[in-house]
Amino acid sequence: MFGDASAWLTSPAFDLDSGYSLEAERAINAADCLIAGYSEQLPENLNTTEAIHSELERTLDPSDSYWALWMPYYKRETKGGAEA
Repeated sequence: MFGDASAWLTSPAFDLDSGYSLEAERAINAADCLIAGYSEQLPENLNTTEAIHSELERTLDPSDSYWALWMPYYKRETKGGAEA
């Protein structure tokens, strides 16, 4: 009824915000806040572009679709981005 595993995790049975791990979801939320200009809402340990990038690298698969949103911002903010 709910499709793939990600959909199951966001179903009423589990009621999670996404199919990501809690750590990945936290990093994505921080990245979203940074991109939107809401730096005052960033957690203390994820309050820089580099800290968020490192956490995204640690928690997301290299083929995750979120990279398409994050990398243009990251490259712009770091003048081309450091290759990891």
